[in-house]
Amino acid sequence: MITSISLPKVEKKNDPSLAKFIFRSIRDAWDYRWAIETFVTNNLCRRYRRSALGFYWGLLGPLMTMITLSVVFSMIFHIDIKSFTVYIFTGLLPWSLISDSAIEGSQCFVSAESYLKKLFIPKLFFPFVIVGTYTVNFLFSLTSLLLIGMVLGFQWKLSLLLLPAVIAVTATLILGMTILLGVATVYFRDLSHILGVTLPGFFYTIPIIYPAESIPEQFRQWFLLNPFYYVIDLYRQVIFKGQSPPIQDWAVSIALACCLLLAGLVVLKRNEQDMIYRM
Repeated sequence: MITSISLPKVEKKNDPSLAKFIFRSIRDAWDYRWAIETFVTNNLCRRYRRSALGFYWGLLGPLMTMITLSVVFSMIFHIDIKSFTVYIFTGLLPWSLISDSAIEGSQCFVSAESYLKKLFIPKLFFPFVIVGTYTVNFLFSLTSLLLIGMVLGFQWKLSLLLLPAVIAVTATLILGMTILLGVATVYFRDLSHILGVTLPGFFYTIPIIYPAESIPEQFRQWFLLNPFYYVIDLYRQVIFKGQSPPIQDWAVSIALACCLLLAGLVVLKRNEQDMIYRM
């Protein structure tokens, strides 16, 4: 005679809504803010460890690069070194921030495997560390640009006061991009290598070393489909042109950054538990 055994019912946990997940993620990130700051500081210290000048290399490195490229390009193309230096680096520095964050950020969860499997740490912690590290390094480079501009006699204007807002938009975009790429790399480990190969080519689709006006009219609309164009153009308007960007430029850049961040949070919510088993 076979007797049936009744097993206790396991109550399934209600999946939190997206709004609750976002609120919880923001709250957890705020609770861990001191740890994020410590990780960012450690990353920067590790980069300049045992060097005589330490953090000053974050200022001198970009400064020497700017001087070298400016002199070489101005001699080859016979361009005014004062305007060309500021023009090219108002695009090159933000692009370096975005591309470097993308490559490093794609590994943010994979490289944190030992932490995620042993400790309870909010998964947003690691994208925040990437964004913080590269944004601070970007500030060093931006300081170098402002210094070299002063030496060359470039006239800075009050529009520079808008730089914190532009950096905040960029950081939001990078955070969303880092989350998306980090989750994707957990499932497809070759992604970071693909980014390292494709991003240098992607660089030439953005008017950084050439003006947007030089693009033929019939092809210009295709270049405008590049989401990074709008963010980089904010830097160019604020620093090089010395003007406040039009409302529509702000709106497009902020909308792109927020949409990318929202997409990253949606993907992270759906794969939050499964990621651990894929590592």
